[in-house]
Amino acid sequence: LVRGQTGAFGVETFQPLVDGPTILGAAFHPTQGLFLSDGRVIWPYHYGTNTVGSVVHAPEGTCFGMGFSPDGRDLWLVTSLDTVSRFDWMWKRTWQGSAESPRDYTFDLLALGIADARAVDIVAGQLYVLDGGAVPSLTVFNIVPPIALAVAAGSGQIDLAWTYNSA
Repeated sequence: LVRGQTGAFGVETFQPLVDGPTILGAAFHPTQGLFLSDGRVIWPYHYGTNTVGSVVHAPEGTCFGMGFSPDGRDLWLVTSLDTVSRFDWMWKRTWQGSAESPRDYTFDLLALGIADARAVDIVAGQLYVLDGGAVPSLTVFNIVPPIALAVAAGSGQIDLAWTYNSA
């Protein structure tokens, strides 16, 4: 996007995605660029050549949303298993902790009141999860070391409403 003379944003360039599967998730890595998911697998995408690279991960369940941590070390995923998982980007595996400090970084979203997670992102050290249920909502979690998510104080659930305005 570029800002025009009127101050409004406009599309600078556009390229339709390659023919193939429907894209369900996308995330931008701070140094490696854009990654896409068709729900089954995640691959890098190169805009200049309009090509996808080799599969980097095949999550359990259908991946609906993903978001990288600001430093690119972690990829958070929401799936059809009603979970959010922290994925170690360097080692390409779900965080498991160690024998000295066992941690499970896969969280049950149903237990946290989210029944249809569709997107996830990290903003200022908090995890934002979009619930695409009958009443779309956004829940903000504090990431509490070492193994928990806690609804952020004062935020709880934010109900969303929007109007579709076609051009």
